[in-house]
Amino acid sequence: MKDINSSFQAAQWISNYLKHEITAEERILLDEWLKQETWHQELFNYILTEKNLTKDLLELSDTDTETRLSMIQKLIRKNRSPIRRFILPSLYIAASIFLVSCCVYFWHHSGNWSRSPHSVTDVFPGNNKASLKLDNGKTIVLDSTRESIIVQNEGIRYNDASKIITDHFKAQYYELSTPTGGQYQVILSDGSKVWLNAQSKLKYPSKFSKQLREVELEGEGYFKISNKGSSDEANQPFLVKTRGQIICVLGTEFNVSAYADEKQIKTTLVEGAVRITNPLMPLSQQSVTLVPGKQAILEGNTLKVKDVDVNSAIAWKFGLFRFQGTRISELMHYISRWYNIRIKMQGTVGQQKIFGEIYRTYTLSQLLVVLNELEDGKVKFILNKGSDNNYEILVKTNP
Repeated sequence: MKDINSSFQAAQWISNYLKHEITAEERILLDEWLKQETWHQELFNYILTEKNLTKDLLELSDTDTETRLSMIQKLIRKNRSPIRRFILPSLYIAASIFLVSCCVYFWHHSGNWSRSPHSVTDVFPGNNKASLKLDNGKTIVLDSTRESIIVQNEGIRYNDASKIITDHFKAQYYELSTPTGGQYQVILSDGSKVWLNAQSKLKYPSKFSKQLREVELEGEGYFKISNKGSSDEANQPFLVKTRGQIICVLGTEFNVSAYADEKQIKTTLVEGAVRITNPLMPLSQQSVTLVPGKQAILEGNTLKVKDVDVNSAIAWKFGLFRFQGTRISELMHYISRWYNIRIKMQGTVGQQKIFGEIYRTYTLSQLLVVLNELEDGKVKFILNKGSDNNYEILVKTNP
């Protein structure tokens, strides 16, 4: 960026990022801007990691924002040719434009912006990342600027209608996989929708049979099952197979968490009804039927049902970590999976419960700022570099 106009454009991208409203195109442009100059990335990291700046952005009043923005714009006009006026749709955009423009201005004109001798390293959150494996062994890496794929008779397309697989290469079965820090959505041939969380796999056919709809899940997925299809497919029972259990549904919404590295398989019903079966259990205990607001937990050969905060269980689908009395060890497991980072906990701190809500779009440094303000600061979350030079979060009680 060579002038203040382009600096204001970068400020708009950053403000959209802070508001979690950045588009895929804007994210690409922001990434390009960050790579152009070392100080671009340093400025961006500074904005994201400084606790006081983050707090100020959230607490600025309308008057303060307008006044401060007016000051910086007047200062710029004294030294540059007239610039295009931005229409500011929200407080957050105005505050972010002021902050970034001020930093950029003083970097170029006053020399008052001093770079820290130690550049802050940040870890970005997960995003749309997945691969599609065909039954012939071929694997296709999906476009991270898209968010979903659609299974159709003529092959598979992205949600914007561009083709991935034509009929000539169509397989009988597909396996959609998300890595650590990835998520993706698929619309199945019957119109049902499945959202995959990080480190998850969904195996499904190119077309369901007229007798049964069946998929296999490893990891976590949110299902919205269609029963209003134009074909016979959507009128047949829908089965979700996971490790140790089978879920039978017909027109409903539910979440399943069935990670291989977790002891429990959790099925949470949002609406409709599902029947969960464990064929290894005694006949009288093999199945339970869930109603909305209930969660089935399978651990070993024990299947039980409890009331649950549904919003917490499905928060990931809406871009949130939501924890209401969640053990810190469980929360950090979610964070590790989403940010692809190791966790180290001292003593029994992992057994403590924590309450709060954080955007999954936050960078790791932003997330740690919020975590360290929870529970009156009784628990500390610290980003360290391990002996192998990989970053890890240290969690400990605050004396």
